[in-house]
Amino acid sequence: MRARAKGGWVEECIKTMLQSNQAAAECFLHHGATACTDVTGFGLYGHLLEMLDAGNNSVKIDLQSLPVLDGALDTIRLGILSTLHPQNMAVCELAEPPAATESNQRFQLLFDPQTSGGLVASVSAAQAAACVEELIKRGYSQATVIGSVAAVNELREPILWV
Repeated sequence: MRARAKGGWVEECIKTMLQSNQAAAECFLHHGATACTDVTGFGLYGHLLEMLDAGNNSVKIDLQSLPVLDGALDTIRLGILSTLHPQNMAVCELAEPPAATESNQRFQLLFDPQTSGGLVASVSAAQAAACVEELIKRGYSQATVIGSVAAVNELREPILWV
């Protein structure tokens, strides 16, 4: 990070990367997840598009609900982005991006190519709250609903982040 990352930022980042996704995956299975992927090189938005590719679905992301590591927004403000960021952002041409402008710093996070990202999964609306509660009990403190997915003109199914 061009020697601009604070020690605490790096420590928190490493801590999240060291947390296994196994218990989260088991939790998602228990709650009937219909899709799940680990967020890695394509960024959150790229992986969501892959999840949607199997059907005629759309996604709505609540940018304010996205968990953000300490320092992530600071590095964006400093203009420090991955070399893969522009390539990942190119997927915006393939699908309608969330209702946000490119100047929204949280919008930029959708294209960050994680090296050991969390999981993103879709569960039924009826299971979402219980699933988040169980994920938090299992040690995934940032587990939350970050948006919803739906077939065109259908009820939305929550998307959870771990």
